[in-house]
Amino acid sequence: MDNRKAYRLPTEFPGYVRIEHAFIGYDHATIPHWQSHRANGNDRRLVNHLLRIAKLAGVPNDVPLVPHLRALAKQNVIMLKNRRGPNSDSPR
Repeated sequence: MDNRKAYRLPTEFPGYVRIEHAFIGYDHATIPHWQSHRANGNDRRLVNHLLRIAKLAGVPNDVPLVPHLRALAKQNVIMLKNRRGPNSDSPR
């Protein structure tokens, strides 16, 4: 059995990401911008999901997150090792 898990990128994003007292387009937001957006109580599930993928994929903090993840997805490299063992057939 294959020991990898696929992570899907969301298809919809908020128009803007809130950083401090300003807003930035989601396609320009870096990891710290998304963290600030989440800290302000916005889109927590979406942001947690994006940040989890970013951490596993090793995305740097200083690049726009969503375009970087989309580029990785097109290269089919967001296939990451599942933490479960190779003989585990039980569903998550």
